[in-house]
Amino acid sequence: GAQLRAFVGGGGGAVINSDGRVYIFDGDTASGGDPAFPWIRRTHMLHRRWYPTVTALPDGRVMVSGGRGDLIPGEPASCCPGVPTVEIYQPVNDEWVPGPALSSGLSSYPRMFVLPDGRVTKVSYNDVAIFDPITMTWDIVIYTPANLRDDQGTGSMYRAGKVLTVGGR
Repeated sequence: GAQLRAFVGGGGGAVINSDGRVYIFDGDTASGGDPAFPWIRRTHMLHRRWYPTVTALPDGRVMVSGGRGDLIPGEPASCCPGVPTVEIYQPVNDEWVPGPALSSGLSSYPRMFVLPDGRVTKVSYNDVAIFDPITMTWDIVIYTPANLRDDQGTGSMYRAGKVLTVGGR
């Protein structure tokens, strides 16, 4: 069978979509295709994003969220403004649809998890929010108490709808 070897530079992300195609998002570009065939450069994202999270949605679309805007050479990524919005890539027509900003913001590599009903939850240092990719709306579920906030660490959905976050500083 075909092997896939991919390197995503510049702090991008990659997903294997529900149809088996692989999509790589890097900076402001998207590439994708079947691993057995040549890659195709896709339409540019609406916003340049470094260090976003890429999430495959159950309906075949791909959501790109958070990250940092234009990086300044020689400066740390923390110097640059965050991108508070999501964008939804529609592979069927190679089109990006802008999504709303989250009032509490989206950081670099936001922890995003697809829930059993197709909505996406964001678990971060300052809140837990749910994004509905059908209605394109955010709902903040809970704000994290100040003494528990941590912008580092990782998370995992260990059971459908159950997320565990650990680590940090």
